[in-house]
Amino acid sequence: MNKEGTVYLAQLNVFGYELTAIGRTEKEARGAIKKVYEEKQDRFGPLDDSGNMRTFSDYAEFAAMNIHEMPFGHVEWL
Repeated sequence: MNKEGTVYLAQLNVFGYELTAIGRTEKEARGAIKKVYEEKQDRFGPLDDSGNMRTFSDYAEFAAMNIHEMPFGHVEWL
């Protein structure tokens, strides 16, 4: 449930970029990044140490995906 005036900022470093999404809920922000990850993932990666394709959940844990709860009008030093 979203607290009024709160957004969620999700960040994941992958494909040589910092993917960033904002959502009204943590699930919405995470889902937006997951969608792009799965669309852009190709046969070259990201791969695990055994050369197998990483699932989104596995890569998000491996790369320490960040999701920040942020109130409107408040400065966060990220």
